[in-house]
Amino acid sequence: MKNILLISINAIGDTYLSLSSVPIIRENCNNCLITLLCKPDSIFLSNLCQIDDILVFENNFVECLRKLRSVKYDEVYSFFPGRMNTLFFLLSKGMKKTGYVNFRKNIDWHTNSQKITYLPPQEVTKYWYPTERYLDRVALILNKPVYKTKFKLKDQDISVMGSIIIHPFSKDIRRSFSEEQIIAIANLYYDKQVFVHGSKEETEKLNSKLPSNVKIMLINENISEFIFLLKMNIFISTDSFPLHLADSDNTRFLGVFTHTNPKSVLENFEKSVVFDESSFLKVGSVNFTEKLKTKLVALGYLGVE
Repeated sequence: MKNILLISINAIGDTYLSLSSVPIIRENCNNCLITLLCKPDSIFLSNLCQIDDILVFENNFVECLRKLRSVKYDEVYSFFPGRMNTLFFLLSKGMKKTGYVNFRKNIDWHTNSQKITYLPPQEVTKYWYPTERYLDRVALILNKPVYKTKFKLKDQDISVMGSIIIHPFSKDIRRSFSEEQIIAIANLYYDKQVFVHGSKEETEKLNSKLPSNVKIMLINENISEFIFLLKMNIFISTDSFPLHLADSDNTRFLGVFTHTNPKSVLENFEKSVVFDESSFLKVGSVNFTEKLKTKLVALGYLGVE
């Protein structure tokens, strides 16, 4: 039996995309044990596919490395850049290691070409280019097309049908909507219930100025429930993991972008709007509202007055 290690200690979205590799890995090796090295907030993603074991990194580098090096892996993969991803990739015991080596995941990493590293070295040279999709990072390494994994849904008893869900937050502050921009969206849908989706820490930053039709929807780990919500409602989101979920099922969503490229992030990139600024903080409320409204009308998500 082969031991295979997937390393993904980046954001949830990177881990979600990395797991698109699992069906191909199992197709190539039907007798293998796949271990995922990830952060605590990504553990729930292991339910997406057949992951046999999980190693959790909680800023405990020495302990985690000791556990990691207690196993000799036949294959090791790292599909996204970053200091910790690279360290574990290089220091793991692997007969064959393939990935992107970059000790610093710069905020503009997605604008630079990146070479695939093979250990032991191979004669072949491959690069991921910024004009390609993020999923192509995985496909280039596995030499086969890969696809976003879909969650299996269960019947849900939820009473928020016909609503608007906004996911305005990101760990990258440049991707986060301002409170004025959240209010602008809510005002476009003044006659509907609008939910602002985020963590307790993120939503606590919003003050009492939100319109009366706005309610807070806290993130939880019931992803099946959340996908059901996406299917039943209009979803407006910044470049984030929930946007990947909406895209994987091609729901009624709109991805709102600044410095990242929707053609790299989305399969259904026509459901996006791009502001030519490096951050939403630089986008004026009038420009934000008018451009968003035009796209929402074009997609049929907003009536023409």
